Amino acid sequence: MKKFFVLGLALMMLFMVSCQSTQNEAPAEAVVEETAAAEGGMTAEQFIAAIEAGQSVVLTNDIYLERTVNVAAGATVTISDNGDAASILRAPEFGDVMFRVPADSTLMIIGSAADNICLDGAEVPATASMIETAGVVVLTNVYACNANSTANGGVISTKSETATSAIYATGCNFYNNRGKQGASIYTTYKNKANYYKELVLENCTFTDNVAANRGAVVAMDEAENVVVKGCLFENCSATATTNNYGGAALSVCKGIKNVLISDCTFKDNAMFKGEMENSGWGGAISLYALPAGNSTIAIIGCTFTGNKADLGGAAIGVNDSTLRTKEVTNTVTITGCTFAGNAEVAEFPGVVRVDNAVKNAGGVFTITMTDCTLGEGQTTFNV
Repeated sequence: MKKFFVLGLALMMLFMVSCQSTQNEAPAEAVVEETAAAEGGMTAEQFIAAIEAGQSVVLTNDIYLERTVNVAAGATVTISDNGDAASILRAPEFGDVMFRVPADSTLMIIGSAADNICLDGAEVPATASMIETAGVVVLTNVYACNANSTANGGVISTKSETATSAIYATGCNFYNNRGKQGASIYTTYKNKANYYKELVLENCTFTDNVAANRGAVVAMDEAENVVVKGCLFENCSATATTNNYGGAALSVCKGIKNVLISDCTFKDNAMFKGEMENSGWGGAISLYALPAGNSTIAIIGCTFTGNKADLGGAAIGVNDSTLRTKEVTNTVTITGCTFAGNAEVAEFPGVVRVDNAVKNAGGVFTITMTDCTLGEGQTTFNV
């Protein structure tokens, strides 16, 4: 009897050891797989799956997108880096939206240092923006480049369903982007009942952007606020394909209530009229169709050098064919700005052009220049 007991005890111990060994093997395999994933980085499908599940992602490697990433509804998703530079690129032959943000969601792309995260269109021909948003987009230290789109907004466009959609960009570099209206950014509403809340750009650069119609940045349609602060717009160009368009760097239009453009530099931007008879004004900035609502626009402490426009307003153009029937008040103040080396045209001399339609409007329009510095050969208004 004792022998059977000892034999049974030995078999039981052997079984327990075997089970313990089997149990220990699974975690070991999992650790190996997790390490391999960390060393090899995240695949595109893992990246997409995480964001579509509402999870934030830390980039450790480049990602090529071959399909649209639909940010999870009701989520705030952050894409960040681990301290090393990484890129999110449009894959060859993929021309659709790269990120789509719904109305109740927020997409944040946050680089740990300047240009640490690159959002790269790779110059792939596209029919959509890289980011299309009805929600909120926040970009910090992002290098957004090489968009090549036939759509409005090569990098970002709004498709607003609610009045809460917004775009915030800080310390970003928008380089070599192409788009129809808004080579880099285009904001508008989807229908007249709803509109985006605001566009805020701080300490960003826009260089070598080319628009098929107007603006490296186009801000329009019933927004509460547009703030452009401490930004550089250099060597941006646009060629009009529709009448009444202008502003190679920045086009602001249609009823935005409060606009602040401060401490910005506009250098060597060019607005061309193309085949249009009434387009091509405002080499740097255009203000168009303001009276969809009462607007207050302040341009403060900015520098304009080397800008040009075929139809005048080498620096700033104000135009509106709809003002005649609008009984609203619009105020534009230009304060403490410097104008030098801008190419005034003989027919419409002056660094600022105010179109006749504005002067003869039914509403109240006021534009003033205060404490501004004019370089050699520069004149103020053409009205």
